[in-house]
Parts: sequence; structure tokens; C-alpha cells
Amino acid sequence: MRNYCGISVSPLRKDPSDRAEMVSQVLYGEQFIIIERFKDWYLIEMQLDAYQGWMDARAILEINYDAKPVFIHHELMIRLKNKSEGILLSYGSELIPDKKNKTNTTIGSFLMPEDVSIDKPNTSNRLNQIIQDCLLFLNVPYLWGGRSAFGIDCSGLIQIVFKVNGIILTRDAADQAKMGTEVEFKNRKKGDLAYFKNSENKISHVGILLNDKEILHSSGWVRIDEFSEVGITSKIENKISHTLAFIKRLPYTA
Repeated sequence: MRNYCGISVSPLRKDPSDRAEMVSQVLYGEQFIIIERFKDWYLIEMQLDAYQGWMDARAILEINYDAKPVFIHHELMIRLKNKSEGILLSYGSELIPDKKNKTNTTIGSFLMPEDVSIDKPNTSNRLNQIIQDCLLFLNVPYLWGGRSAFGIDCSGLIQIVFKVNGIILTRDAADQAKMGTEVEFKNRKKGDLAYFKNSENKISHVGILLNDKEILHSSGWVRIDEFSEVGITSKIENKISHTLAFIKRLPYTA
């Protein structure tokens, strides 16, 4: 089966006939397989989490290498350049370095950044690294289906940061909520993931605890708000914005 990768921050659609409905994004260099074709749209399945969606054929590149990618992880965005042009990449984009020529082989011959290390992030203290990476996204605007520094939703933020730090999570909050071990509110701590329910009692939001009283989440923009047994209290509006369903702890943050 042939493998492909994205060559930009590319939207995934639920339906190829409805270009207004974005459900997720493929970042530069992320790999996938093609399931089906409809005109100039392809139904793809992400290698990361088996998430499916329809993608514009112009944003797809067939690849024929088996090298393991490295992730942009220490900066929100970086710019790769060659002699005539450049490309702006978001945190979590995947690169295949050509060490001999100091270029990126994913698309074109863009030089690898000399002043920026793209080595794997430090996992000796994974929890602190995850928190630091989440904080990079502060004030990035909310975007339904977004997974990049150009715009991001609540579950996209959690998924992309954990991905870069070696942890694979599912795409949507309702599916992420099935992972990990539930903990009582009184036992909450930094790094726990808090899930919130809507009026229909369905999981609709997720955030990560910075401590026992504050949560980082994407709602309007990536922000830090107050966290309590009731839910999230907006620091700006001073009212409950999200109702707590439960708290989960993943084994790598225990």
C-alpha cells in the first residue's frame, strides 16, 4: 500500500461536497494512506491515529522512504528556506532530514534550520515537557478542527502536544476521554486531563491541568482559566463556561 504525506497545513473534510465543514487538519509531513477518490478529493486515513477525512488532492505528496520523521517541537512555528523561497511550519510538523545535504526531504530542498535543534524533545521529565509545550500555544486562536499554531481546537491541542512527546492519543475529546484512569477530584494534579460535558451530557471539551486550580484549554483562544469541582470558570467573564464530567490520568503523567 502506498504512503502519502501532507505538504501544508491541510484541512480534512467530513464530506468532499461540503468544503465549509472542516473536521481536522493534516500537518506538513504527516503520513497517511488513501482509501478512496472522489473527483479531486481523497478519503485518507492518518497513520497517527487512523482518523479519516477528505483531503484536497493538491495537498498530497506520494512518498517512497521509510525514514522515521522528527517533529518540530520547541517553537510554535519555524521557517525553512532555500535560495528562492521558504515555507512556514507549525509545531508538530514532521521532517525527514537529509543529514548529508542538511535539507528536508519531505518536499523540495528546504534547508534545515541551523539555529534550531529538531532533535527529539527531552522525555526524562515528560510531564514538564508536555506542560511547557502546551504553554507555547497560549493565545493561539480557536479553530474548529484545527491542529496547528494558525488555529487549534481543544482536542487538537492535546493530541498534537502529546504526539510530539511520544504519546499517541485519538483525535476527538469524546474518544480521548476513553483513555487513561479516572481520578477523584480531590486527587487531581498537574498533567491530568479534565473532560467536560454539554447539555446533552456528552463529552465536548478537554483541557490539561497546570495545577490543582488552573487549567489550560482552547476556547475562543488557548487560555488559562480557573478550575473547580464544578468546571471551568472564565477569568474574563467570571462565570462557569464548561461543566466538569470527570478527570483522567494517563500512565505517563502519573
